[in-house]
Amino acid sequence: MRYYSINFFLFIATIISSCSKGGNTGGSKPPENLSITAVVNPDNSGNVSFTATAINAVSFEYDFGNGIGQTTASGTVTYKYQTSGTYTVNVIAKSAGGQTISKSISVTVTVVLALVWSDEFNTPGSPDASKWGY
Repeated sequence: MRYYSINFFLFIATIISSCSKGGNTGGSKPPENLSITAVVNPDNSGNVSFTATAINAVSFEYDFGNGIGQTTASGTVTYKYQTSGTYTVNVIAKSAGGQTISKSISVTVTVVLALVWSDEFNTPGSPDASKWGY
């Protein structure tokens, strides 16, 4: 009987000590070393490619500085700005345990609108019926 009680005590002590090791909240480490890069497309289309990386991160939450956001697991995203301007882009990296780290960068975007179609009405008479109707 004494042999069984000692073994039971050692078994319980082993379980308790193995559960308390690590000290991590949620079983994961917090994200570290968040870095963000932004590459503005030189064609003035408003397209910007973002890449965020962080150690221990499982997702990245982007706020593009204009009220629009997106979450990605890879950290890579392309966003198209509709108007020219300087935007402050915020990125939050999250770990599996819910810990976060954040960082901001500023990006300047130029958007040039391109004419898609026009009709000058430079011929006598009514407008071209193949393009215009009532």
